[in-house]
Amino acid sequence: LHDALPILVSPKSRIGDWEADTIIGANHKGVVMSHVERTSKYTKLAKLPDKNADSVVQACARVLLPLADRIETITYDNGKEFASHAQIATSLGALSYFAKPYHSWERGLNEHTNGLFRQYFPKVQPLYFVRCRCPKGRGQTQLSPQKDTRLPNPSRDFLQRQKSARCTSLLNGRILKISRGLQR
Repeated sequence: LHDALPILVSPKSRIGDWEADTIIGANHKGVVMSHVERTSKYTKLAKLPDKNADSVVQACARVLLPLADRIETITYDNGKEFASHAQIATSLGALSYFAKPYHSWERGLNEHTNGLFRQYFPKVQPLYFVRCRCPKGRGQTQLSPQKDTRLPNPSRDFLQRQKSARCTSLLNGRILKISRGLQR
């Protein structure tokens, strides 16, 4: 766990910095976890059976492990469901951060994404019936069109930027791994 986000994260200049939160249904019926990549706005949603740390770890393994090479940092909400953040960070080879209490703007894109989700599933609705799978052959389903015209397709941008940045990040990755080893 680290106290302050690295300077590299703030300008949203690289792929790999994620924000995470949970969305709770009415009367605590149903939980959905959201992860949003800060630069590309690539979003991964996962349905949880409940709001405990073990469920979060299992969902992160299911949803984020295939993307582990594209995850540098994850900034979490302060909920107790993220108590096992160290286990998640270790399995992904990423660094964990927490937003300061009552500073939701430190995870502003994630809060905005959760707001888009709420347009389709209002707070008065339970979430136990929500499916977090895209229909076959449709790819990543977006909650609504993005206003940022530079990124017309977050899925494509996320994957293309990662490919073009891979050569540059190899050297940076070696340096980061060395520095991460020293920090642990």
